[in-house]
Amino acid sequence: MPSGANGAKFEPSNAVNATMQKNARMPIFRNTMIVFAVADSLVPRSRRRPHSTTTRIAGMLNTPPFSPGGLANAAGICTPKAFEELGVVTDIGMHRQSGTGLDELAQRRGASVVVIGSAPGGTVGRIQGGTTSEQLLHGSHLPVAIAPTGYADAAPDRIERLVVAVDMDYRPGRLTSALDLLPDVVVELVCVVRRATSIYTTQLGVDAELEVLHVLRAQAADALSAAQVDIRRTTETHVLVGDTVDAALAEFIWHREDLLVCGSSTLGPVRRVLLGDMTFRLLRASTVPVLVAPRPG
Repeated sequence: MPSGANGAKFEPSNAVNATMQKNARMPIFRNTMIVFAVADSLVPRSRRRPHSTTTRIAGMLNTPPFSPGGLANAAGICTPKAFEELGVVTDIGMHRQSGTGLDELAQRRGASVVVIGSAPGGTVGRIQGGTTSEQLLHGSHLPVAIAPTGYADAAPDRIERLVVAVDMDYRPGRLTSALDLLPDVVVELVCVVRRATSIYTTQLGVDAELEVLHVLRAQAADALSAAQVDIRRTTETHVLVGDTVDAALAEFIWHREDLLVCGSSTLGPVRRVLLGDMTFRLLRASTVPVLVAPRPG
């Protein structure tokens, strides 16, 4: 509960129930145990209540530390009656940091993935980071999925395709654990190549750009081949080229049933989520939900 609410008791939010009903139909929500938080992106705009009543629901509420009033409000929203029809088990915890608290609660409950929405105030159809996502995407022990702003307004019934982003330096096992969350869903592999546009001089000309692009395309193709062997699934592969990551992703035909899967930086701690430069850019450019997998041990 945000500061300034004075521990007031709010009525359970119908918007939360509507979100739960949509999410429960998706296989990623049915077949795995998940701790998740509801933010504006997961609540249909036509049914939103004030942000103070629906900020963090059903996994860990962002209540002020040691606030009896805040904990009572959390208990009032996360009532078993509100979720019993969906077969959802609710839990309430207190922590000074919402993201870290969610991660700890998820581990304690044996969850498979942490799912959150974008922070309020973002552009509809794009992912907006906030304090909770910042903490989870820089230290979570579990895969973290984040939905774009307004996702619930046209949420699909199920995830139909996993679009896996492969780095140039792909390493075996980097994404296999995340793909195991949805073993029966179609997988396609993509590798983003940013076109070099500022290396030419009066001596080199644009031929140098084309040569560099040719080399990068070859490296991307090799990375995709290695990933295809590693995940042991029949997949299509795509090299996406653009002056920016946004332009490169625009070359791909996206569907609302897609989930973009990315890996963590190889420079981060093992078994933790840590955004690398490319994953950060993909997250900002994506128009579909993104799942970030921890670095394998």
